[in-house]
Amino acid sequence: FYIEGTVAKVKDSVFNQNTSEGIRNYEYSTIEIEDSSILQNTGGGLYNYYGQANISHTTIANNSSESGAGIYNGDFGILYISRSEIKNNAAQLTGGGIYNFYTVTVYDSKIENNIAQGNGGGLFNDTNVDTNYEFSRAIVKDSDIKYNQSFASGGGAYN
Repeated sequence: FYIEGTVAKVKDSVFNQNTSEGIRNYEYSTIEIEDSSILQNTGGGLYNYYGQANISHTTIANNSSESGAGIYNGDFGILYISRSEIKNNAAQLTGGGIYNFYTVTVYDSKIENNIAQGNGGGLFNDTNVDTNYEFSRAIVKDSDIKYNQSFASGGGAYN
């Protein structure tokens, strides 16, 4: 499912066993994902780049990719997650559950049983000194980050 330069709403849907990624929200797009499942996709569950993604009451599980197996939130991506589960995702490098490169807010959600061969099994909050912003922002409130694994640093979260 590919979105570019528009607004989309996904409700009561399943994205399962896709290659590349389950959903790509790209450049100046906004997507709302509600009451859905993003499962077993190679290349990751959700790829958000220069867009905004609002996720609620959704399960993102058993996805795999190089980084950000559950969710990859790239350059200037704004990501809101509420009342959702990010679980059992596996990254070859960083961010098993979530890889964040700009802004992520997680509220009343679970980030569990994710794995990264590098840093940040559950959540990897990156920074890039080559851009106009100095750091990425990760806000986590009333959420559980548990049972995640990293083979480097930050099993639960790496900042």
